[in-house]
Amino acid sequence: MGGRPGLPLPYTHRKEWGRPGGLPPTIFAAHVKSVCALPAARFCLTNSGGSRTHQVMISLETHSLAKRFGTRGVFRDLTFSASLGQTIAISGPNGSGKSTLLKTLLGLVEPSEGTITVSGAGRELTRAQRLEMSAVVTPYFSLYEALSGAENFIFFCRLRGVSCSENDIENALQTFGLAGRGADRVSGYSSGMRQRLKFALALFLKPKLLFVDEPGVNLDDDGREIVFRELKKHHDSALIFWATNESDELAHADRIIELA
Repeated sequence: MGGRPGLPLPYTHRKEWGRPGGLPPTIFAAHVKSVCALPAARFCLTNSGGSRTHQVMISLETHSLAKRFGTRGVFRDLTFSASLGQTIAISGPNGSGKSTLLKTLLGLVEPSEGTITVSGAGRELTRAQRLEMSAVVTPYFSLYEALSGAENFIFFCRLRGVSCSENDIENALQTFGLAGRGADRVSGYSSGMRQRLKFALALFLKPKLLFVDEPGVNLDDDGREIVFRELKKHHDSALIFWATNESDELAHADRIIELA
């Protein structure tokens, strides 16, 4: 179901990982309650000295990466490398494959050709390990509208195996300008508030790999300022990819990958 363990959180999609089997809301709510009661059991990558993931240098390399859908080519012959502490922007015209490249780098879409290697602690990481240390913020990831902002927070954190206290949630919401709105159902949130909540969730998880599609979508000027301020705080502790054509968002990146 949505955001099952091993998938990057927050990352849900109604068609792919929505309410399981169209369960009635009462049954689904009971399932949410049971998940939120689970103890946190976070996956940790360790090196030979036993240190945790956040102390390990993460790198990502592609070689001759290409993606096709049938006979239609999306992108081809992409070779590059990036590592922790870098922000990489992906730019290009509509239909050039920006979102597809993000999903491919994450491991949700298989490339048609080429390889992607993500390494940490001196060894190549499995797809499950990559997903476990990743988070995604995209327009096509849906929050659970029947739950409150705080309940969404608890739900996704527990599925990921991350402990979060009431104070943690309130502080995260306040950081993104959502103070006092945690008890409100997400169905009553504006599109900009939902985008803020997605970022609050993603960054609370302290991902080593962060994938963002259209970071400023639906945000007002204050929201954009908050988001890029918080992304800057995470710059040194994560490898960040975002897809955008906005010049001000491209200016925040260390490097730009241009798709034709």
